[in-house]
Amino acid sequence: MTHATEGAGASVAPVLSVSALTKRYRGGQGITDASIEVAPSALLGVIGPNGSGKTTLVHSIVGLLEPDAGEVLIDRSPAADLDAKSKLGFVPDELPLPSSLSGNEFIDYLARLQPGFDSEWKDYLCEILGLTDHLARFIGDYSHGMKKKIQFVAALAHTPRLLVLDEPFRGLDPEAAICIRALIDAHRARGGGVLVATHDLLFAEQFCTSVVILADQRVAASGHPAALREESGAASLEEVFLHVSGLASQVLTVESGIAARFPVHVRL
Repeated sequence: MTHATEGAGASVAPVLSVSALTKRYRGGQGITDASIEVAPSALLGVIGPNGSGKTTLVHSIVGLLEPDAGEVLIDRSPAADLDAKSKLGFVPDELPLPSSLSGNEFIDYLARLQPGFDSEWKDYLCEILGLTDHLARFIGDYSHGMKKKIQFVAALAHTPRLLVLDEPFRGLDPEAAICIRALIDAHRARGGGVLVATHDLLFAEQFCTSVVILADQRVAASGHPAALREESGAASLEEVFLHVSGLASQVLTVESGIAARFPVHVRL
C-alpha cells in the first residue's frame, strides 16, 4: 500500500497532499513513491524504524530537501511557493538554532518573515510554555527542552494551516508534553492539520486519527490505528508495526536470548 488519505471526507481539500514522492541519495535509502494526505483537523502519525525514510519525507515536505520526483502541496499550493510556506509551521527534531540570538531576537526575526504573525498569541504561547522569563537569554544557553518549546512558539505564532512535527516530545518533561498535546488539539480544533513523525507508538495509537508505517523507504501500511489492529489481528499498534516493518522475528530472537540468559522473561 503506497497511499494514505487522512481526514473526514473526500470532498474536503487536504491541508497536505504528497503524491508519489521519491528522494534518493548516492549512498541509498531516502523515500520511494510515497503518497499521503492530511485533511483539516486531522492528526497523521508517521512511524517507522530508523532509516525507513521518516526524516527524508518530513524534510521534503517542509522544503529542506528537493524531491527527485513527485509533488507536495500545502493547502493546494506547491510547497515551494511563498503562499504555501506561509501556511506551514515546522518543529524539527535536532536542527540547530541561532545560539547567539536571544529568545526575543529569534522570535522578532521570525515575526518579520511570517505574514499573519500574532504577537498576542505568541505572548500566550510563551507564557503557558514557561518561556516568558527566559526570552532575554541567549538561545545557546537554553536547555534542550527550552529550545524545543521556542520552536513550538515559532511554528504556531502565525497560526499555520499545516503543522509538521518531528519527534515533538523528545526532551520534554511530562508537564510540557501535556501542554504541547493541548496545543495540538487547539490547532486541530481551528481546522489545522498536523503531521507527526515519531517513534512513540503509544502516542500514535492513542492520539493520531491515522498512521502511516514506513518500511524499506516506502509506505508499507496506513489507516486508523484501530483498523490496522483489526486487519492484522494484532492487540496493539506495536504488534502491527513489528509485523509490517519486518522486525517481529528480530525482536523475538532478542526476547528468546534474554529469556535464556535470565530466569525472568522480559518483554521488550
